Amino acid sequence: MLVSRRGFRAFTEYDLGANLRNFQAQLRKEIESDSSVATTDEEVYVRQKVEAKTLPGINFDTDNITITQREEQISARYFPNSFMVDEGRSYPKPVVTFHLPFTGDPELLRCCPSTRLMVSEEVLVENGCVLFDAINFNNDAEQVAKSRDETVKHLTEMAGYLNSDIAAYNSQLEALVRDAVKNAKVKFKDQSDFLDKLGNKPKNG
Repeated sequence: MLVSRRGFRAFTEYDLGANLRNFQAQLRKEIESDSSVATTDEEVYVRQKVEAKTLPGINFDTDNITITQREEQISARYFPNSFMVDEGRSYPKPVVTFHLPFTGDPELLRCCPSTRLMVSEEVLVENGCVLFDAINFNNDAEQVAKSRDETVKHLTEMAGYLNSDIAAYNSQLEALVRDAVKNAKVKFKDQSDFLDKLGNKPKNG
């Protein structure tokens, strides 16, 4: 949960599978319209395309979480039942923000993998970190640590599912590129043969 600032629900906004299929379609179209396919060494071309289009996953550095703390006015609706608070009012409480470093495209944090958990965590991305808050209601470090660990566990599990989908996409890249190269060569050869039959020289420029 984020307190007093707007973030997003991690791994819930976009369908990762649909995005990956779109990437594949765009890559195929890109290759099949690339005239350099006809003159470039095929193995070099395939290797370069695969390297350029391979997607990295999301990886969290859970060993290097840092924290900041501030005081915020917390709405009564967030307080545990053990507190005597009035509905509609807010009360000051310390808020701990955890900064979880990660590597990978930040946009992937918004993507929903094919396997998902029913719950979601609201987070913010800043300076290469995922930020999430825990309210310190009772000055209980153990309880705040438990909240931290639950959120980290959720995020790492979801990242694992997402990375599995990305690994499957990456494993199909070489076959896709080779097939698209084959189609491109046939297309450009047919075009060249057609022009040859016309008997006119192609115009340069």
